[in-house]
Amino acid sequence: MNLVNERNLNPDVKDYVKGKKTKLIKVRVADLDDDAIDDRFLRVIDVDPDVGVDLDEPILIDKDGKTILDGFHRVYQAKRVGRDVIPAEKIIENKMEFKLIDKEISEARLYRTSRNFNALTGKDVANLFYLTSLSTYMMLNDDKQYEYAKEYIKQTVQYGPYTLFRSHATDLYLLGHVLRDPDTRSISLKNPISSKQYLKKLNFDARKHYMFYMRLKNSSVKGTEFNSYFLRLESQLNIKDGKYKQWRRLISDWSNLKYTSKQLVVAKLLQEYRRLGRGSEMVSPLSTMTKYRGYNTSKYQEPKTSLAKRALGTVAGAAAGRVAGKKIAQKLGKDIDKYKKYGTGIGAIAGYWASGRKKI
Repeated sequence: MNLVNERNLNPDVKDYVKGKKTKLIKVRVADLDDDAIDDRFLRVIDVDPDVGVDLDEPILIDKDGKTILDGFHRVYQAKRVGRDVIPAEKIIENKMEFKLIDKEISEARLYRTSRNFNALTGKDVANLFYLTSLSTYMMLNDDKQYEYAKEYIKQTVQYGPYTLFRSHATDLYLLGHVLRDPDTRSISLKNPISSKQYLKKLNFDARKHYMFYMRLKNSSVKGTEFNSYFLRLESQLNIKDGKYKQWRRLISDWSNLKYTSKQLVVAKLLQEYRRLGRGSEMVSPLSTMTKYRGYNTSKYQEPKTSLAKRALGTVAGAAAGRVAGKKIAQKLGKDIDKYKKYGTGIGAIAGYWASGRKKI
């Protein structure tokens, strides 16, 4: 069945379900996740009670059996009328799609069950979350690990901004869940009281990190933006270790590093994972990378600002600078033409660089 053509779907949902197959099932209404606040597709879901719906028309749900892809009105109406079960088309998981993840990640997940967190303190959780975020960006810039990194990022963002405990999510998602909700009952940490206190003092912005990862998923983050965001993340997670900051600086300029510098960063990251948690999903690919005789970075291409956008920015900056120069000259009683000329030049330069910046 072609889901894209037969349903009026949100563009992001349409892109997600493209090429996927479904099977018709019956689903319990109580099992469905109808929380519109943390919708991972960032949809604005306005459920009008007066909208007529057919409860016999199947809704569309993801492979987890809970996430609603299409049919919020029907789910809400079913709850209003006390309907326990409704029909649904459920996405069928494509085993080949997750072959890479299943092979290198599933068997290596240290944090697959809640008891594995017992060896981690709150600080360990923050450090591992930071390192895993750092490592995936680095792998995204390596041709041999690019596909792994893309799949890992995709797997991480598929459940949304770390709101709910998902036993089959990536380590990064589960670590993010603990950071977002230190009081979660699904996971127990080492020294639980002090660990929770430590985590609650952090200012982790789960939504910002999730949106950053969504942009990584689409390969649209520059090295400068990466560095800017990770500086903020270091502050949010209280990262004080100088080694971590050094690795971040090197990784932000990964494509320009020498082979020896790249090899050193990979080796140090692997050493740190083995110290904090040997079963991390990052251990296997990092171990592979330590054996490289060379690193290629051709697959991940940073977005480039168009010449037209640069030109418009330069012209706009020049005009603004000219006006500002005139006002300054009038205020100071200086040569207006001279200050207008200076202002035009400075404004043009500022406009050129500003046209290439993006906000995270």
